[in-house]
Amino acid sequence: MKDCILHQEWEEIHQISRNKGRSASASKLVECLYRSDKEYWPKTFQNALYEAKHKTLGELWDLKADDNADVEMENEDESSGVFQMQISEEAESDNLCGSSSSASDTFQQTRYVLRKARSYQIELAEPALNGKHTMICAPTGSGKTFVSIMICEHHLRNRPAGQTGKVVFLATKVPVYEQQKKVFQDYFKTDYHIDGICGENASSTCADIVIQNNDIIVMTPQTLLNSLNNNGTIISLSTFTLMIFDECHNTTGNNPYNMLMFKYLDLKLKQGAHLLPQIVGLTASPGIGSARNVGETIDYICNICASLNIEVISTVRKNVKDLEEIVHKPEKIIRFVGTRPQNRFVDIVSQMMSKAEDLARQFHPIDGLSVMKNQCYGTQKYEQWIVDVQTKAVVLQLTNKEEESRVCRALFICTQHLRKYNDALIINEDARTKDALDYLKDYFEDIKNGNFDDIEQQLASNFEGAL
Repeated sequence: MKDCILHQEWEEIHQISRNKGRSASASKLVECLYRSDKEYWPKTFQNALYEAKHKTLGELWDLKADDNADVEMENEDESSGVFQMQISEEAESDNLCGSSSSASDTFQQTRYVLRKARSYQIELAEPALNGKHTMICAPTGSGKTFVSIMICEHHLRNRPAGQTGKVVFLATKVPVYEQQKKVFQDYFKTDYHIDGICGENASSTCADIVIQNNDIIVMTPQTLLNSLNNNGTIISLSTFTLMIFDECHNTTGNNPYNMLMFKYLDLKLKQGAHLLPQIVGLTASPGIGSARNVGETIDYICNICASLNIEVISTVRKNVKDLEEIVHKPEKIIRFVGTRPQNRFVDIVSQMMSKAEDLARQFHPIDGLSVMKNQCYGTQKYEQWIVDVQTKAVVLQLTNKEEESRVCRALFICTQHLRKYNDALIINEDARTKDALDYLKDYFEDIKNGNFDDIEQQLASNFEGAL
């Protein structure tokens, strides 16, 4: 398994297994495999399953079985096809001809026929064809991969006399890397030298040779970053004349994309922009991060653009109808649902919550247990407050251990009831009052069947008296 994931991840998975069990560690393993940068990990993982005598899982993972399940599609428009190529698509799928196809959680291999770019694809490529640092933002299935091929071909064929171009296409995941390398090789055939490299085991020397001997290099960003950090012969991003970032919205935080752009912008300040490659980013959406309003959204997108040195965000504006023929946008129907004019349920439950809080204060000043402020009933913030109070109450320490046990139990019961009341208010907000009331009835019915002490009896009496 260490040939599939990093040693640090392997140790982390073992730690999770010891602390949280097999299910949690299995989830972590899947997460690590999903972002693995090791070239042959799918086959290695399959072999490991068989060696561990997990035959059923090995058969489910069988790569050949996946291939047999591939779906073949051909563009029926004979006027638009002159050659075939195969391309695998993930959730962010970029089929080359722009034909609409359903997204899948798994990679599917699909056959397409292509002749010429559509009008909206030419529009998307235009700023980059003019030499601008461009973020191409278009829906999934619109054919952004083909747009990047157009830009790449134009870039290599229109270099100034005596200058040669060198393009690097960066893909965030190994399956996407393998897909895009094959797409470029199928398209350009013998016109240009094309190769790729990825994986933790790719030495800096190997990466340097691949970069030096090819016109178009497909890589994962971490592989390129490793090559730059290891002081190989490729010591600068100025080696390239064009860099294409697939799924460029990932250029944030400590992502390898962002680490590469730190180096790029550092060189820009030291050497000047004329020595650096043109940047082209591909994305279905730049995202909004944790923005809560329009202003914060604009700031977030501007930060992404600044990180990528972007001058232009290219979207389809002139040829929207052409795009809509290929990518079918679901119709949105928005209906306003007003709040209930008056809701006695909320008033009654709020009164019972106030009584439950007062009862808890008779045992201990609960307001001092949490640094968080008590919030309005029926909100997530109140839930956070009561959970914090409940957590602190469990570890409360008093000199008299018998009294400590009595107080801790009383506080736990009161806070548990407060959580259920708060849940009921949230249910009432989004569903029917009947659903919220049934939720509380079921809860009180359950506690009656358990250890029903004096405190619970008092709280239950308050509830029954309000019915």
